[in-house]
Amino acid sequence: MPDATLNASYQAYRSYHLSRADEAFMPHPPVYVD
Repeated sequence: MPDATLNASYQAYRSYHLSRADEAFMPHPPVYVD
């Protein structure tokens, strides 16, 4: 997977959960399929 795609997915995840303190420290879920 291209780094740019992974970074975009991670940023989208972070921005979605940014205001949710209970979610902020949870493990990052899979965002891609090998």
